Amino acid sequence: MLEKPSISIITVTLNCAPLLARLIDSLLAQDDQDFHWVIVDGGSTDGTLTAAERFPKERVTLASGPDFGIYDALNKGVALTHTDYYLVLGADDRLYPNAISSFRKAAQELHCDLIAAAVESSTDVMRPMVGQRWLRGGNAFVASHAVGTLIRRELHARCGFYSNRYVNCADMHFVLSAVTKGNASIAAADFIAGQFGDTGISSADRLCSIADAFRIQVAFGENRALQFLLHIGRLAKVLFL
Repeated sequence: MLEKPSISIITVTLNCAPLLARLIDSLLAQDDQDFHWVIVDGGSTDGTLTAAERFPKERVTLASGPDFGIYDALNKGVALTHTDYYLVLGADDRLYPNAISSFRKAAQELHCDLIAAAVESSTDVMRPMVGQRWLRGGNAFVASHAVGTLIRRELHARCGFYSNRYVNCADMHFVLSAVTKGNASIAAADFIAGQFGDTGISSADRLCSIADAFRIQVAFGENRALQFLLHIGRLAKVLFL
């Protein structure tokens, strides 16, 4: 058992200065301040880096430069972490005040590779370990990769990093890889970690996300005919409802 598992937060940014204030407020409001923040910026020109200066500089690592998308940047962030676990937060996400302390307690007690908490969206509370994999893919295990999933950093040595094959859903590909191929241990934690923002690319470009989800399910051996029917239904919901 780890006496006190160390935790980093990774945030990928690009011209999102107006969104950062709420995220930073939620970080500064944590009842456990023993964490490091890694920001991987794609070369913002709108004051994003200046906005991030509100966070104590001795507890932040900032890398800025061109990247090949959010998951390439996220891989850079993982490489910059040196803690036992990390948590991904988007610029439009926020944590509830007890999130870090609750994640740390769960990691200390459960010693799992993935700690999955509940996450609040704009319409609902999403909970982990709910539903079937054939229907929900990675979301059958975690409520949300961002905000709600504490990930053991060493897991990447077994499962690789985030794939560049999926523009919007490489996080779900990684979760499925970890659980099905990497024999990752996973546990559901009984708390709501925070709010998931809905302005990111995965929410804004639903068609791409649906296509990614279909490809990932097929890649992991789910029934192709069934996945095709589910894919058509999801497309119709977005296009016509």
